[in-house]
Amino acid sequence: MTLHEAILFVLQKYGPMNCSDIADKIRSHNLYRQKEGGHASSGQIAARIKNYPHLFSRQDSLVLVKGTGTTPIPPLINGGPKKRRDEDYIIDLCDEILRQHTESVPIMDRRSTISGVPRAEQRRIYDNRREKILPKHGIELILLSFDQFRCDSRKQLHRDPISDREVIRSKLKSRLK
Repeated sequence: MTLHEAILFVLQKYGPMNCSDIADKIRSHNLYRQKEGGHASSGQIAARIKNYPHLFSRQDSLVLVKGTGTTPIPPLINGGPKKRRDEDYIIDLCDEILRQHTESVPIMDRRSTISGVPRAEQRRIYDNRREKILPKHGIELILLSFDQFRCDSRKQLHRDPISDREVIRSKLKSRLK
């Protein structure tokens, strides 16, 4: 996990906080270590936040994830300053048409959740509940998987917006007017 991914993880889990608190959470959850094995300081957190303005914003001393609160979500299809994750790309295509992870992530699955359940097991429980409970409330679940899109041998998307939009449109056909 990179430092900016660890910052995102902490902010998405705990909400806005200052750089010192972010550094403490990253350290306590052992989310990121420098090559030398040390932990990131609050100064390094602040520098990373400054270098990723498309991901983070500041409100006084608090750091926020862009797209939460009053900060608009930046356009992701063109990539922004840094390469975006495949998941972000697909979600943006869905947003564009309509105006969410299918495989395990070994580095994350080794960690236990805050409730003490391994992440892979928690995902299975969540997926099972989601499939049973959502329809009872009139919510149709539409799953998109990387294997429905053109991808390379490492399962990274080719990111062809024209064909990818068609895949998404076909999956959402019943919802489009």
